[in-house]
Amino acid sequence: MADSRGPAIGLTRDALTPQEAFDLVPANLWFDTLALLVRMVPGIGPDSIAGDYGDAAAGRVAQDI
Repeated sequence: MADSRGPAIGLTRDALTPQEAFDLVPANLWFDTLALLVRMVPGIGPDSIAGDYGDAAAGRVAQDI
């Protein structure tokens, strides 16, 4: 899994090995960041903040979430 979803993603394959990337970016920080991104996408799964793009209440701001 670290090969396809680790912090080395987006870099050329020869730049860093998954282990070298995790040495630079701690695993807990990387996976917390991925979890945050998943929560921001409506309807992607049970962890999403909203079930659908139309679930946002009128006048609601990000601070309310």
